[in-house]
Amino acid sequence: AYDRALAAEPDVVEIRVRYAALLMELGLADRAIELLDIEADLDRFGLRVRALALAQYAGRHPEVLEEAEGALREAVEQQEDDPNLELSLAQVLHRRGKIEEAEEVIAQLRQTRGASPQLIGYHASLLESLGRLQEAVELYAECAAVDISVGFDCRESLVKLLVELGRAGEAGELMISWLADDDLDQLMRATSLLYEGGRYEEALRTTRRVLRLAPDSRRARTLEALLLSNLGRYGEAAVRLRELLRKDRHNLDILLSLAWATANTGDHEEARRWIARAWEEVADDSASPDAVRVALSAARVELVGDHTGRARDWLDRVADPGEAGSEYVFLLADTFRRERAWSDGVAAMLRLQPRLGRRARLDARAAEAEFRLRLGDSRAWTLLRP
Repeated sequence: AYDRALAAEPDVVEIRVRYAALLMELGLADRAIELLDIEADLDRFGLRVRALALAQYAGRHPEVLEEAEGALREAVEQQEDDPNLELSLAQVLHRRGKIEEAEEVIAQLRQTRGASPQLIGYHASLLESLGRLQEAVELYAECAAVDISVGFDCRESLVKLLVELGRAGEAGELMISWLADDDLDQLMRATSLLYEGGRYEEALRTTRRVLRLAPDSRRARTLEALLLSNLGRYGEAAVRLRELLRKDRHNLDILLSLAWATANTGDHEEARRWIARAWEEVADDSASPDAVRVALSAARVELVGDHTGRARDWLDRVADPGEAGSEYVFLLADTFRRERAWSDGVAAMLRLQPRLGRRARLDARAAEAEFRLRLGDSRAWTLLRP
C-alpha cells in the first residue's frame, strides 16, 4: 500500500515518513534512510524516524555512527521526553567511546522514566566501564533481584564483577539464593566461589545439596573432602579422600590433601607416605610447578608436627624460590621462628631476598625485621619504615 501511495505521490513527505517508520519497525533501516534522504524539511516525527533508523543502521555499519549521533541530538532537542531517542543516543555514544556522556543520558532517563531491569542492567554496565564498580554492583544486584527470565544477564555480570573485586564468597552466596536444586553445574560453581571466599560451612551445605541428587559426582565428593579439611574435620576428610584415591590413584590434589588431613589427625608417618607418593608423580621434573607445590605442601605437613629440619629439607628441593613466592618465605621463616633461631633466620632471609620477586621480597624483609627485633637489633626499624 505504501509503495502504491509513494508511486502516486512521490513528493508527499508525510507518506515517506510514515513508510520509513514502518520499514524501521521491520528492521529495514537502510531502506528507511533512503526514503528520508530528501531536501524537504522534516517535522518532529520525521526527524525522530530518521534518527532512529540511522541508529539502527549504525548497529551494523559503524561508519555512520557520527551521522547517527548528530541526528539523534537534533531529534532529542525537538522531543526531550522521548525515551527511545534517549536510549538510542546513549547506545550510539557508548559505541563511539563517549561512555561518560552515555552514562549521563541513561541516568537522566532512569530518573524520568523509572527503570526496567534491562535499563538498570545497561546503566550498571556503563558504570562498570567507567570504573565506578561499587555503584555497578548495586545496580546489577537491583536488576538481578527480578525474575531470571529478565535478570539472568545481570546475575552473570554481578557474579563476574564480585569475583573480580575479590568478593567470591558474596558472589557464591547470591548464586545460592537464585538456584534450584536441579541446577547442579551452577550449584557447583557457587560452591567453588564460597570455598574461594572462605565460607566453608555454607559451601559444605551446598556441596551436600548437590550430592543428594548426584551422589557419584567426583567433583562434588572431592570438594566435600577439601571443605571438611578446611573446617578442621580432618578424620572425616581423610576417610573421603582415601575413597576418592582408590578411584584416582595418581591425583596430586587428593594425595596432598590426604597428607594434610592425616598429618592433622596426628599420624605423621601416614602423611609422609602420601607425600612420598605425590613426589613420585613429579620427581621426573623437579623444577615443574607441580613439584614446587609438592615440596611446599610437604614442608607445611612437616611443620604440623614441628619437624622444622625436615620442612627445610623439603624447601631445599625448590630450585627457584622466586617461582614459589611468598608461601616459600612464610614456611621458611616459620621454621626459624619455631626454633627461636633468630640469627639464623636473619641470615636465611638475607640470602633469600635477591632471588625473589617484589611481593615475596617484601615478605622476606618483614621476616628479617621480625627476627632482628627479637635480637634487639635497631636495624629492624630501618627495614620497617619504608
